[in-house]
Amino acid sequence: MRFTAVIPARSGSKRVPNKNVKLLAGKPLLFWTVSACLESSMISRVVVSTDSNDYFSKVLNEFKDSRLELDLRSADDAGDEVKIFDYIKGNSGKLFQDEDEDEDEALVLALPTSPFRGTAEINAAIERFLVDGKPLFTVSKYDFPIQFALEVTSAG
Repeated sequence: MRFTAVIPARSGSKRVPNKNVKLLAGKPLLFWTVSACLESSMISRVVVSTDSNDYFSKVLNEFKDSRLELDLRSADDAGDEVKIFDYIKGNSGKLFQDEDEDEDEALVLALPTSPFRGTAEINAAIERFLVDGKPLFTVSKYDFPIQFALEVTSAG
């Protein structure tokens, strides 16, 4: 089984413009996730899915790794209303390789806005997937009531 990490990093955030390249502890936010994925020996490809050539150039300048690939998204494909799962489903032929049809390829969706998820968590999730064969996602325990992290809008 091959694992492909897809890191969605669009440049068009309305609340925090260019948030994926804002510095966190001295490194662009995006770098934390790219590094965690590249440090995993279980991931065979790391696809940075972005509408910004600049973002990908920054990644390539920092990380010299042949597993890095660019998925350059159009402005329409990187818009506010586009859900990443819908984009991946609609572009699976472009994102995933058919090199070896005898070997399955699985998705590791790694959001750059989760910079504290490291290689150990990625590897543990992959190992769990290999045992259970079921989709999963990681969560973190809050030190305070989860309700404080959520907001109820007029839409419910």
